[in-house]
Amino acid sequence: MLGEPLKIGLMCSGTIFEAWQAKAIKELLNIPNIKIALLILNDNASEGIVKKLFKLKLQHLLWTLYYQFVKKIALSNKMVDIGNHLVAVPRMRCKTKRSGKYTESFNDSDISQIKVYDLDVIVRFSFNIISGKILSVSKYGVWSYHHGDNQKYRGFPSCFWEIYYGDRITGAILQKLNEKLDDGQILYKGFFKTELDSYAKSKDLVHMGSSNWIGYVCKEIISSGEISVKVPMKPSNAPIYKRPNNIQMLKYLSGTNKWFDRKVISKRV
Repeated sequence: MLGEPLKIGLMCSGTIFEAWQAKAIKELLNIPNIKIALLILNDNASEGIVKKLFKLKLQHLLWTLYYQFVKKIALSNKMVDIGNHLVAVPRMRCKTKRSGKYTESFNDSDISQIKVYDLDVIVRFSFNIISGKILSVSKYGVWSYHHGDNQKYRGFPSCFWEIYYGDRITGAILQKLNEKLDDGQILYKGFFKTELDSYAKSKDLVHMGSSNWIGYVCKEIISSGEISVKVPMKPSNAPIYKRPNNIQMLKYLSGTNKWFDRKVISKRV
């Protein structure tokens, strides 16, 4: 890799990113010898909150309403337009095929077109759980965050179940994806203090605090031409969590400050 730019593709929905993602990308752009070479745009139809509510199972209603509120006050979820940093980057729109409830795969024609760009890394900031040929189309694979300790919490929502179970530490990993959920090769792993009284604050701490890990690993590739595996591959038998049901949400919301994340709101209003 020495002397050659590290070519990175971004799986995204456009040039407007959540704040933690925008932070990660802008830090990458400040690293010498890195080139954002392709935007792989999610061309799947998106659903608004009204349509989601119509499709929603009533057992998850409290979670959906609560999470819409949290997204409005969590700094890491604020939308940031970084289009001025990506003006010259080629773009291609991809519509994936569903191969399960949450899993999707890329069309062969799109795979062939992506290969033309000879990418070293693809970073997933959009699409659902991806599988198939796309996972090996770039030299160092597709990288994705899982905001949780994969040995304890797989699935989603990120950073939620740690608060629910009173876990004082929240883990996060940057992984090279494979076909198994949240069980890819770990490129970087870290831990953060769980803010037990505020989901928004805990979410911000983990998402913003881990955003520079992509840059760390890219610098390692640029300097040595390889990734040194610091976390041995260890299959995870952790349960796969899904969105909490109404009974779980009532238990969660009965905590001290969780109804309105009062500590966070008082500092941001």
